[in-house]
Amino acid sequence: MFNINNFWNEQHKKNNIRWLTGSPTEEIFRYHKIESIVNENTNLNVLDIGVGLGNMAKELCKKHNVISVDISQDALEKVKNISKIYLTKDMVKIDSESIDLAICHLVFQHCDFNMVSFIIDQTIRCLKDTGIFTFQFADIPSTKRLRSSVDYGLSLNSSIKRGTHHFMSIEKIKNIISKYNGDIIDISEPLCWAHADNIIWYFVKCKPL
Repeated sequence: MFNINNFWNEQHKKNNIRWLTGSPTEEIFRYHKIESIVNENTNLNVLDIGVGLGNMAKELCKKHNVISVDISQDALEKVKNISKIYLTKDMVKIDSESIDLAICHLVFQHCDFNMVSFIIDQTIRCLKDTGIFTFQFADIPSTKRLRSSVDYGLSLNSSIKRGTHHFMSIEKIKNIISKYNGDIIDISEPLCWAHADNIIWYFVKCKPL
């Protein structure tokens, strides 16, 4: 389940923008519909799953207490001075019912089914009764041929075989959340972007039952 961490360590050493999201935090908060939660509160315990370039942790730590999680130790080194850090496999060490808000952006499409299940399970366990977990994932309808990704300069077929891209249906996501005693409170309309218009993106919010 954690067998591609060397790939991600290499990308983090290079600060490779092709693989590590540098999306503006305002844009991320808008897509996840959490602007009011982040901006109108202080001292929330926020779980940032997937460090990327570290932009979100840097922004969140201005007002909140941040815990950063990533498969790559090199990723965690970027934010160790501003947040508590855990390797993904060590999420079991995070206190139960301690998190107000968990954010996972541009991560699940790089995780296999077992990894997604593990992260959802552990995140729901960590949430307070009033806590919210918001994440984004990708799906490709089986009736559509996989096209080349301009972003990565690689065919998606190649990336899937290599294990760096994974796609799941909304039904599978719903089943995982239900299995780990989560309750879905919002699912976005399916979204598509021009650079990869065969990929369907969803934003999902859930909370503990």
